[in-house]
Amino acid sequence: EFSLLRLDDVPSELVNILGFSVFNRTHPFFQDFLLSLNRSWQENCDHAPFAGTPLSSALLFDAVHAVVAAVQELNRSQNVGATQLSCKSSKIWEHGTSLMNYLRMVELEGLTGHIEFNSKGQRSNYALRIMQNSRDGLRQVK
Repeated sequence: EFSLLRLDDVPSELVNILGFSVFNRTHPFFQDFLLSLNRSWQENCDHAPFAGTPLSSALLFDAVHAVVAAVQELNRSQNVGATQLSCKSSKIWEHGTSLMNYLRMVELEGLTGHIEFNSKGQRSNYALRIMQNSRDGLRQVK
């Protein structure tokens, strides 16, 4: 994630630096996400707040929303209910395969852009924006 790099000391008129960004800065939760992340840094660390958004936090945010969307769809189609499972038992959750199928059908816009999965369950059809360091900060290259 290019926006996480500290490029303050690089003289922008002498060096052309390009990188990639996956963040969807127009997402309705993006600004709140940045604020809460910076607050957590201020409350829990002696360090200055992180200037960018950690990619792993944004990916986790999106993963939770994808799982919630899949569980909601699963719950609409089947009576899932709650059953006890044990890590010591070899018994599997009867809705596990259905949940995986619903996860593959998820399509939503997240903090890291468009989210959808291919038949193997891998994320597909996402966009990486090309960013360039400039005097005014980062800008997207068209």
